[in-house]
Amino acid sequence: MLSNFYYFVQTFFLGIIEGITEFIPVSSTAHLIFLGKLIGFHSEESRIFEVFIQAGAMFALLVFFREKIKDLALGIIYLDLKQLLFFRNLLVSIIPSVLIGFCFIRTIKDIFNYEIIISISLIIGGFIILIVENNYYSNNNRESSIYKISLRQALFIGLLQCLAMIPGVSRSGATIIAGIVVGLDRRNATEFSFMMAIPTIIGAAVYDVYSNINLLSSKLFIGMSIGFIASYISSMLIMHFVLEFVANYSYKIFGWYRIIVGLLILLMIIM
Repeated sequence: MLSNFYYFVQTFFLGIIEGITEFIPVSSTAHLIFLGKLIGFHSEESRIFEVFIQAGAMFALLVFFREKIKDLALGIIYLDLKQLLFFRNLLVSIIPSVLIGFCFIRTIKDIFNYEIIISISLIIGGFIILIVENNYYSNNNRESSIYKISLRQALFIGLLQCLAMIPGVSRSGATIIAGIVVGLDRRNATEFSFMMAIPTIIGAAVYDVYSNINLLSSKLFIGMSIGFIASYISSMLIMHFVLEFVANYSYKIFGWYRIIVGLLILLMIIM
């Protein structure tokens, strides 16, 4: 009984961590894996748990962007050109990850077993953020509307999202930095990243749960549900802060954070 209670406390804690780290470029997967180890969270179904609680964060996005999603749905129905072009861009941006995920899903899952890759990805990603902020970012001549993103920009962001299949890269980090590189301002790069995350992560969660339905126990289901709720709540609390932060401040702090955490994880692996 006590062990079950501790397990549910662990899932609640990891759900909060997922909600906080999903929307900043620090890799939620890396944090879930290594913080899970630190608190003694061990589960053969941990990969299902991780993907499912990510869906909690994505559900928070559905609520947070409900007006934009409503406008998009109505725009498609009534053939509004602005919304149709935006829908086209969202579709184009998620196609690369869907295709690569479908073709190489087993190989990708095997990569999650290599912890050294996570630490190296964190470090390299940190340096990339610093390089982009120092060399690419300027407020001049940047696109300030997600509805004016071009097809080429959307495709580039979608291709960069594929890198997030490597653990430690960070889906939001890859897509936001890609958006900055192709000329979006930080806020709109972040908003577009969040919008394209909704079908990507929810689709992955549904696929993983469906593929591993035979592994689900009542304990795991309850744990996933607790993690889902915790992820949803923490996501709702942090999203507005993230959008306001990126609109006014540099991403360099996240670059340095990734490098430091990556080095600490590397030391843990070596020792």
